[in-house]
Amino acid sequence: MKNLLLVVSLVLLLCFTFGCQNKAEKAELEKFRAQAKVEEQNKTIANREWEAWSKGDFETFKEVVAAEYVWYFPSGSTKPRSREEAIETMKMIHNVADATFSIEEMFAAGNRVIVRYIMRGVHRGEWQGIPATGKKIEYSGIMIHRIENGKVVEDREEFDMLGIYQQLGMELKPKEVEQGEHSEEEEESGPQISKEGTYDDVRKGVRLIMSFDTESSSFIGTVENVTEKMISRVRVEVHLSNGTELGPTEPFDLAPGKKEDVKLSADGQSFIWWRAHAESGASEY
Repeated sequence: MKNLLLVVSLVLLLCFTFGCQNKAEKAELEKFRAQAKVEEQNKTIANREWEAWSKGDFETFKEVVAAEYVWYFPSGSTKPRSREEAIETMKMIHNVADATFSIEEMFAAGNRVIVRYIMRGVHRGEWQGIPATGKKIEYSGIMIHRIENGKVVEDREEFDMLGIYQQLGMELKPKEVEQGEHSEEEEESGPQISKEGTYDDVRKGVRLIMSFDTESSSFIGTVENVTEKMISRVRVEVHLSNGTELGPTEPFDLAPGKKEDVKLSADGQSFIWWRAHAESGASEY
């Protein structure tokens, strides 16, 4: 009788143990299935965004992405583009390249979807100062979508920009320092100018004239485009003897022969000498 009771007890214990284990496994399985379902839904949302990009469908794009949507390109940029700016970029891409996008690989993890894509098109309009060539262009890229509450709230993208330039006939070669201009190293170690002195020099076709105004405690001057072509993203920096860097100023474009006023405040700064230079073209970051 005792043996029988022992056997029954063991059977009940095993049933209880396996029953609890089975419940835990079922709960874990349900959790996994729920996450998989969300990730599939996120992939569908990301796919709709890509269809909008490929078709130039602005209305669908606005449905898929949140009002507070931001697009980081390059992915480490500190100045993301808004939903409206993304739509303007979409318009430009279709006007310039008649582009289509194909998804080559797509992975979902949590609230993110990672896509490797290929863009194909024909260069039919001016882009980055390059007139239409009629050449076929193709590049690949990676996009990471972050999705919250059924909407894309953030995109981070990298693609082969250099490859595009090369396909359009551009060459990659070391920068040549033109007469009257200076290399980056020469700029950083340029002449030291006293508080009463004036800076007047040309760099990358931009003539900068600047001096320190004691009354306003600011550096005031002008920048002028002395070339016959448009110069983009012109900005000015001033380096003080105390190690402080002023600027750069907000970038702006300069048409041929155009002149603009610039001003950098040095309020509260104590210094003996200063250096200045103008920069243009792609931003440093």
